[in-house]
Amino acid sequence: MSKILFFIIGLTGFCFAAPSLGWVWINGRPGAPASAIPFSILNKRTQSFQTFEQSLPVNPQYVLGLKLCGARILAVSRWFNAVAIEADSQQWNEIKSLPFVLTISPMHRLIVSKPLQTQELQQQQESNPQSYYGNSYDQLNQLNLIQLHQNRLIGTGVTIAVMDNGFPGVDAVPGFERLRSSGHILHTYDFVMNEASVYNQTGTHGTSVLSTLAAYLPGQLIGAAYDANYLLAVTEDDRSETLAEEYHWMLAAEWADSLGADIFSTSLGYSLMDDSLESHTYADMDGNTTLITRAAEMAAARGILVVNSAGNEGNSPWRYICAPADGDSVLTVGAVNKLGARSSFSSIGPTADGRIKPDVMALGQQTTVINPQGQLYSSSGTSFSCPLISGLSACLLQASPATSGYSLGLQIRQHSNRASNPNNEYGYGIPNGKKTYEALTGLPLPEPVQSGRFYFYPNPATNSLTLEVLNEEQGETLVLEMWDYQGRCVVSRTLFTVPFFQVFQFQKSRDWPDLGNGLYLMSIRSLRDNKSIYNARIQWAP
Repeated sequence: MSKILFFIIGLTGFCFAAPSLGWVWINGRPGAPASAIPFSILNKRTQSFQTFEQSLPVNPQYVLGLKLCGARILAVSRWFNAVAIEADSQQWNEIKSLPFVLTISPMHRLIVSKPLQTQELQQQQESNPQSYYGNSYDQLNQLNLIQLHQNRLIGTGVTIAVMDNGFPGVDAVPGFERLRSSGHILHTYDFVMNEASVYNQTGTHGTSVLSTLAAYLPGQLIGAAYDANYLLAVTEDDRSETLAEEYHWMLAAEWADSLGADIFSTSLGYSLMDDSLESHTYADMDGNTTLITRAAEMAAARGILVVNSAGNEGNSPWRYICAPADGDSVLTVGAVNKLGARSSFSSIGPTADGRIKPDVMALGQQTTVINPQGQLYSSSGTSFSCPLISGLSACLLQASPATSGYSLGLQIRQHSNRASNPNNEYGYGIPNGKKTYEALTGLPLPEPVQSGRFYFYPNPATNSLTLEVLNEEQGETLVLEMWDYQGRCVVSRTLFTVPFFQVFQFQKSRDWPDLGNGLYLMSIRSLRDNKSIYNARIQWAP
């Protein structure tokens, strides 16, 4: 906090033109007792006094006081205890004299680059997939993530906030059907249009980014953390490049924090502006100058793992990482190809104060993604290496839920393939999911005991239950049995499976109308050798 306050106080002499945008920094908090603070704004990680204080809202009477001066309210930040406003010279003079105003500062105009540019290649059409992961095998296997999946470490219980330019098609196309039907999209909000829906934008970048995390098309594309929970936020306005994106991201970060996000995944970067006089300089990439980087660092202080693309400036005159990738606590991700060589477009370090960046690397060249029409294609950019690392992080956090975001980021760095000799092109290298798991848990990662995979959801179930059956090159005949806790088999059904993947959906009222509520053992055995190959406990609830 001291660095932030020093930055603010250093700007008290700024003189505003009319009309102009700026920040009003508030002196003090509401002083309300903890019992008066809505629980929804308190993050589950809030422990210290400082982070608890940052959860308190800006005093609404102070916001009203700014309105009475004629100011137009743009954003209210509880993390910074500040209000972004538009006001003319006379209004600014009046506001400076208000007793609750600590200081005022200019809204340093930033340009958020368009979502990091991608290079679309030919559309992938694999009519005869060779494995469960299909085209996504390379991007997950490079991180040693597939073995985590085989141990059912698939992001379950972890919440990831994705900030981007829109998510059209996520509400409709088959690649996100599992995400929708399992209820893993917890909340959405468009901070550009101030509305709940994030599916009607023209920007498609967010859809492709999300697909590397959450898509589920066995034999074609499997997301890195397809069982995680998601918060989807629109913070980028594709219609223009204005300073608004900066505080859109900040407000989305506070929103996601209040909803319990464990990980932020952002494939956006801030560097140059339309007006060269107002552009960021390389000197600003010091981890403490830009507002978005300070907000990202504040999120990290609250226990959130902030994962951000390094940028696609490696071949441009800028060359370096873009904010907030310069943050000390931000896990900054560059791009490599399938052989592990750095992609020439991937932005490099160091930061302006000499720290190594990027931190780690993942596949960002010919990454398999989905477009809003549900089609698979290959695309390139650090935009896609970032969510792969976010997904890996979610799977590791599932295995070690007490680990803070900052500590998890350190472990991921320390167990990457260049950790002994990091540099400013590769950072600490390509992470190793297996080694990081073993370091976090102190246990060896078990080898998978069977090639087939079974998954029931939701659990608890009410009226419907879905069973996913994942095979390899051939199907088989299975018997599904449901046993109550008095040792009675109450359901027995033969299932005929097909190669690679099949979904069975059961309706309690239709298929098992006499089944009571309670806990049951679901058993699956193969008629090939009449052996039980899977057991799960399912709770039927009212």
